[in-house]
Amino acid sequence: MDLWNMLEELESCSGSLLKKEALRRILKTQEGEDFMRYAFNDEVYNLSDKSLAKAFKVEKGKDVTLSIMEKCDGTGIDFIPFSLKDYSGDVKLAMVYRMLSEMHPTVAKWQARALLHDLRCGVQLKLVNTILEEIGKQKIFVFEVELCEKLEHEALEQQLKFPLIIETKYDGIRAMTSLKAGTVTIMSRHGNDVTHLFPELVKELSILKGDFVFDGEITSVDFQTLAKRVQRNEPSNDLPLTYNVFDILMYEGQDLTARPLGERKHFLKPALADMTNIIPAASYMVTTLKEVLDFYKEIVGNGGEGIIIKPIHVPYDAGGRKQWFKLKPVHSAEMKVIGATYGNGRKFEVISSLDLIDTSETVRCSVGSGIDDEWGRDLTALFKANKLLGKIAEIQYSELTPTKSIRFPRFIALRTDKTEADDLSDGHVDE
Repeated sequence: MDLWNMLEELESCSGSLLKKEALRRILKTQEGEDFMRYAFNDEVYNLSDKSLAKAFKVEKGKDVTLSIMEKCDGTGIDFIPFSLKDYSGDVKLAMVYRMLSEMHPTVAKWQARALLHDLRCGVQLKLVNTILEEIGKQKIFVFEVELCEKLEHEALEQQLKFPLIIETKYDGIRAMTSLKAGTVTIMSRHGNDVTHLFPELVKELSILKGDFVFDGEITSVDFQTLAKRVQRNEPSNDLPLTYNVFDILMYEGQDLTARPLGERKHFLKPALADMTNIIPAASYMVTTLKEVLDFYKEIVGNGGEGIIIKPIHVPYDAGGRKQWFKLKPVHSAEMKVIGATYGNGRKFEVISSLDLIDTSETVRCSVGSGIDDEWGRDLTALFKANKLLGKIAEIQYSELTPTKSIRFPRFIALRTDKTEADDLSDGHVDE
């Protein structure tokens, strides 16, 4: 059986044990191992659903990889033979279109999914690496940072185990920085090399002697200007930066990732003693829920985004999000539905996001988070019956910015008892 038939078999497996055995058979072959390595290696490819849909002119709402199958009828190459990271824009898309269109439809489907780092068959990197380890092969390395799980206010007492470390949640850009063999590298949370965007931090980090790895947040007095620097992909001297370092993973060549957080924190001050704009993030050890809530109220009361809560005894869990928690303000609003969008993959032909507007028509947002399978089916039925547009949707969100952008909206429900949207022109309605 060739690789592509084995992948089709993998996709058709319904149970976890059958899927694991099908994946094991794939990984035991050299061709299967090679495919999985580049499918999960973002150093090789960097493409989004939107870009791939643009290359093949796929209609909005249709599954991209299935649509590609309809446009491919070749018998040419089976593998894309080089890295696409060396190309960008329309040149990259033209190359992808030419190569995929020359492939057999089934091959093109799996190659497209590999380009998206999403095989869409219930297989994730963790399972692939587990099997690779079991059969004595090297695991696939992917750059990952430790992430935070959102903590609901009503779950505080049940979920928190003291003692804890609490920190301010910064409104900035997450960055993992390293100094190895005299070379400074700055990586974004998604594993993109952004070293060239922050020459001022490179200069300051270069004074360190030895090998170091830090995790933290780059901030400035104006987040919008900082974000534009990243979006434009070019350095600038527009604003002074601060790199707030909240973790250290290597100190003078020592790997600290397996050590408890409380122990890692002790290495921060000596490591950053001679720095000016690279500083240890303020952190506090707490032993009671009252201390957590008092700190949260102080930060939010001063206009902060919220707080981060971390167990003091845990190692650094790259890619994990079960150890650290974020506690943020939650606001609610009711807005009118003015549009809807179908999803991709298994949500093909099912509504996956809504376009909303407030009654002043000055605040708009699109919301997909919170629309589960059941809501997706209900919203789709209403949309097909021409009964969705104009309905009132309740959402929760973390912030309404000065430019009238809603940050992190989450769909809660349709309000059949309401006919008017809230007016958000003067700020949150629940304050």
